[in-house]
Amino acid sequence: MSTASQKANNAFVCSWREKQLLDGYSGEIHPDSRVLDVGCGNGTIGKSVADAFQAHVEGADVVNMLSFPLSFHALPEAWNTFPEKSFDVVMLNDALHHMRPDIQISTLRHALRVGKKILIFDTYPTLLAKVLDLIMGSAIYKGREAIPLTHKTPEAWCECIKKLGYTPTYRAVSKPFFFYPLHHFVIVV
Repeated sequence: MSTASQKANNAFVCSWREKQLLDGYSGEIHPDSRVLDVGCGNGTIGKSVADAFQAHVEGADVVNMLSFPLSFHALPEAWNTFPEKSFDVVMLNDALHHMRPDIQISTLRHALRVGKKILIFDTYPTLLAKVLDLIMGSAIYKGREAIPLTHKTPEAWCECIKKLGYTPTYRAVSKPFFFYPLHHFVIVV
């Protein structure tokens, strides 16, 4: 596959996922909100959220791979620099299942401390979701990111959050078309 056709294919897949995420976050992010995108990757979703909701988005990740002009914070060091409730929203978009269980809990604790609202967009833990993560991990991240395949159901994530003393809610996100390979959900805390 040529580079141009690979980029077009990635753009097609990303645009469907992006639309699902924006639909799932509709009504949760308000204009002028200060948003932290944890696990921001190249910043595509952060830029889309900024444009769609007129929000001020900053990226945070373990490696800076930003392709868009977002402020970047290196994790985990940056967690200690953020004052309590300094962000209106902290987003964790398909990020938690890329972390070991101990890092997941630590990340949730930090996000709950610095964010007034937490939004989690993730994938139901299917075999296909895990296989696609492995492929994406080797193709896109080229070994720069761990892929521990620690997906959880929305109920399991909600239990983790309840154990931290918060009340989450979740909802499924509609598939863009019947044969779309993944099924996403949103958790709001």
